[in-house]
Amino acid sequence: MKAILGKKIGMTQIFLDDGSLVPVTVVHAENKVVQKKIKEKDGYSALQVGYEDLPVKKACKAKQGHLKAAGSLLRHLKEIRLTEDIAIDAGAGFGVDVFEAGENVCVRGLTKGKGFAGYIKRHNFARGPMSHGSKSHRIGGSNAGQSIGVGSRTFKGKKMSGQMGNEFDTTTGVEVAAVDVEKNLLLLKGSIPGSNNGIVYVYTKKSDFDLAKFKVAEIETTEDAPATEEVVEETKAPVEEAVVDNKETAVESDKADDKVVEPESDDKETK
Repeated sequence: MKAILGKKIGMTQIFLDDGSLVPVTVVHAENKVVQKKIKEKDGYSALQVGYEDLPVKKACKAKQGHLKAAGSLLRHLKEIRLTEDIAIDAGAGFGVDVFEAGENVCVRGLTKGKGFAGYIKRHNFARGPMSHGSKSHRIGGSNAGQSIGVGSRTFKGKKMSGQMGNEFDTTTGVEVAAVDVEKNLLLLKGSIPGSNNGIVYVYTKKSDFDLAKFKVAEIETTEDAPATEEVVEETKAPVEEAVVDNKETAVESDKADDKVVEPESDDKETK
């Protein structure tokens, strides 16, 4: 799947080409690859990405060491699963251009906390009669437990009053209204979970990343280090000389082997 980690800026409205007015949610997103996981080593393919710069004084030593390969400290990290390994290393970046206008995505975020809420607000219960004779106006009715063996208890998950919000929620089928590549802004049609300045995770499971969208980080080289071609030429010269010397030695040995030794004649000259 292709995904991105961003921040919810707020809501506004835009005009489409046909003149219709559409409410949109603005999401700022620009990620950098922190770590790459491959099937041979980790058992699955994934990219760990980071978002939003983090000051050095707020990063522990462990996080500094983990983010050393990325070349910068990042506040929020997220792992994106892939179907297969891709040729991208740590330090490469990508923006909102991985998505296209008109595409449907899923958005996951932390909802707004509403505090302690009652039955009607939290679970949309209907209220009771509001006349003076009724004493059940905004209550949930009986909370008697269920009998299981000896004694009774209330099952977990029963709809009762309690904390509302402040939990992760996912909205599916959100349409991408527009993509602003220059400002790294993603305009999503309608509302999405979370409060303003909250972190959201936008993803789709239909297709993988396009490698052309990645911006590969440039690797700095020092001036003292020799170029690769010069090193190759320097190492090639002594090797060639050694090969030539070996060839000359081999030729001389072959010539020595080719010499024919004539046997001495038995007829010796008599004085």
